[in-house]
Amino acid sequence: MKLFTSSFFNSKKKIMIVQSSPISTGSTVLVNILNGLICSKRPIYFDYGFFDFLEKKQINLNNFKIFEKDFLLNDVNIVKTHNLNLEVISKTFSKKYDIYFVCSERDKSKIDAKYYSHKNVVIINYDDLLETDENTVENIVDHVKRKLYPVLPKTVELNEQDAITRIKNMNSLYEFIKEKPFTFVDKFYHLHGSHRSKNLS
Repeated sequence: MKLFTSSFFNSKKKIMIVQSSPISTGSTVLVNILNGLICSKRPIYFDYGFFDFLEKKQINLNNFKIFEKDFLLNDVNIVKTHNLNLEVISKTFSKKYDIYFVCSERDKSKIDAKYYSHKNVVIINYDDLLETDENTVENIVDHVKRKLYPVLPKTVELNEQDAITRIKNMNSLYEFIKEKPFTFVDKFYHLHGSHRSKNLS
């Protein structure tokens, strides 16, 4: 079955970028890089299970309208989720939006391989998101930007310096909240206390 067709991409539509990843794959870093590159002043929009309910057919029209109003008002919109059913998301939104998926993976935590060949799906390896002495924030952001550039429309501007600044600010914030319980969350970065020690990203 063909999931994505040539008619899918329409410059008159709003753009919906779904950052869809398994847990513990660096998705918090990845979504903040995406926001930094595209909309650095915007908080992370996390679906809070909306796509899970959508997959189970438990979303009514009013719920859907609220989601669109809260999450999809901009010309370019980024939504973070851990739901991996790209097909359901695409079928639901593709009539009104140009949809792109940006996914992080590690070890056995992967999206379905059937999506790998689709031109609007970008895969980022967890190891490429890990900051080390050799793999600096600058290198990480550059890597993500280079993966996105051939896929996203050229109308979407990618500001590398804004993304670097956002990740460095996020890292600085984490130093202040890392001893807080995981239930504490900074909504701008969608960053939890004890986040990294629990390996939930």
